Amino acid sequence: MASIVERPKKDGTSTFQVKWRQDGEWQTERFGGSDSAEGFEDLVEAHGGRWPSGW
Repeated sequence: MASIVERPKKDGTSTFQVKWRQDGEWQTERFGGSDSAEGFEDLVEAHGGRWPSGW
């Protein structure tokens, strides 16, 4: 199961990190917006908690 973590930056903006466990190891991918992070989270879930094909 993937989750999204908001990561505040010093300048007041945020990045969004999608995190999930694959084969016992944490995997992460960062995005500049929450919409992109949510779309990627959906892809990870659709691929059974694995990196999406061709990513």
